[in-house]
Amino acid sequence: LKRSEICVSVRVRVSVIKAYTMNTLLILVLTAIVVHGIEGSQDKKDASLGVYGGKTVSIKKFPYLVSYLYDGIYIGSGNIVSKSWSLTTAHFIYGFNPKYLTVVAGSDDGATGSQFQAVKIVFHPSFDSKELDYNYACVKVKGHFRWSAKVKPIRLPKSNPQPDTVTKVASWGYIDDKSGRMPFPLHGGEMTLLSQDECSNRLSTFNYSWNERLGCAFNQGKTTLCFGDFGAPFVADSLLYGMFIDVPDYDQSCSSAYPYPVLVSSVAPVVSWIRSVVSHN
Repeated sequence: LKRSEICVSVRVRVSVIKAYTMNTLLILVLTAIVVHGIEGSQDKKDASLGVYGGKTVSIKKFPYLVSYLYDGIYIGSGNIVSKSWSLTTAHFIYGFNPKYLTVVAGSDDGATGSQFQAVKIVFHPSFDSKELDYNYACVKVKGHFRWSAKVKPIRLPKSNPQPDTVTKVASWGYIDDKSGRMPFPLHGGEMTLLSQDECSNRLSTFNYSWNERLGCAFNQGKTTLCFGDFGAPFVADSLLYGMFIDVPDYDQSCSSAYPYPVLVSSVAPVVSWIRSVVSHN
């Protein structure tokens, strides 16, 4: 694809991928910032996005976390799984040319740090862009990550966690009602991974096809993820159990009072595929 033809997914609803050109992405990002800044001045409860309810944290607490910049614009995050590879959700980078993708490691602000040029993006062969099933992508960088207190790989789980496992989350997405441009300073919090039955009950009106690869997480009144947090990790016991897909309903304002669990792409079911990609590429 030519640079002008590259499509970018922004505010992806779980049932549909909305594609935009790179120029449109910039307009949408800036528009979202302005709109939410205006909303914040009128009604603060309607303007909070990202790790809302979280606290500013050091990347040393999440050394496996990397940010993705597309043509210099922050679009989401990923998780280091080897010396040259990071793992993220596929839906928000689907169709991207790695030539314009920069991976930033060891960064508190999501922009400054060790920058690496992406050289390859491998999507899961069963990725369904409509249902967002098998929502996984591995991103390879030129060269190698250098391990330090700020840059380390995350361990992969052997199985999905027990229901009601409390996980740590972090990202550089929107955090409150203040206007500005992403990425914001790294914020973190906690969210609980719910059972399949609980996810189905709480999100029954959305008719999702629940399976071992799709989960949900909730911490109403304290923490939620939203726009700008795509690919953010759900970690417990130093294991990457899941990655943020999206919120189920953008008609509801993102805030600590957001009424629905967020959608999570579970990592354990595809660990063998991840290791195969990393070892053979």
